[in-house]
Amino acid sequence: MKIVYAADLHENRKAYEELLKLVSLTRPDLVILGGDYFRPSRSATSQLRFIEEYLASWLVQLAVPVYFIYGNTDIPLAIERLGQVSERVRLLDLRPVALGDGLTLRGYGMVNISPFKIKHYERRDLASDQYEASQPYLLSGTGNELVEAEPVTLDQLPSIEEELQSIEGGPDSIWVMHAPPYDTKLDMISRTQHVGSRAVRAAIEKHQPLLTLHGHIHESPSISGSWTDRIGETVCVNPGSGTSLYAVTIQIRNNQILNLSHTVL
Repeated sequence: MKIVYAADLHENRKAYEELLKLVSLTRPDLVILGGDYFRPSRSATSQLRFIEEYLASWLVQLAVPVYFIYGNTDIPLAIERLGQVSERVRLLDLRPVALGDGLTLRGYGMVNISPFKIKHYERRDLASDQYEASQPYLLSGTGNELVEAEPVTLDQLPSIEEELQSIEGGPDSIWVMHAPPYDTKLDMISRTQHVGSRAVRAAIEKHQPLLTLHGHIHESPSISGSWTDRIGETVCVNPGSGTSLYAVTIQIRNNQILNLSHTVL
């Protein structure tokens, strides 16, 4: 099985076009997208416009099955619309999707709390964590606009740790998670600062999936010098993000990763 994976494209049409060319050249069995398709916005209007003007037709042109998760800059209304583009385009969640060759695919887009003001896809990392906001934050309301949340809102929602209690894994599993695991080569915003999810790391340590695919921390591969890492037997990937396409081609056979290649690094 051949997979092409990318994340954090943020309306970069140059990168989208390069990804389309990569898919045409490599002819993968499927494409996996790891979230953050849009620029940050306080309204769904601009993201919905990008879908109608560009992204919907781009997804159809890929002409292979596409599995995707949301990222923290994506507004729920836009993610809902992406899932309606084509029967070949499917939003992942914690329920397993059978890929063939004995592999299963799961997805999870929540990230641990960041300094960003928009937090509709942010959650407390561990169940024991408490979040005290230093400023008002925004969540999705019932319409196109984001609304200011009560300070205690995130404390009242399940943590990443709690939501991942239901996940299953093993050497036949691929996980797509926007947040990279904590204390790896994939979650560094400086040479001394790791900002990934402890809960994601604990789930990987416990279940040992074959492969996990991440994003969110654009600069980490450049800082750490690597877009891959290992947690036990699990291979973890964050391709990063830049002005050109940062994507990874993956070949798997008999539950073994035969090859990983990056478009830039």
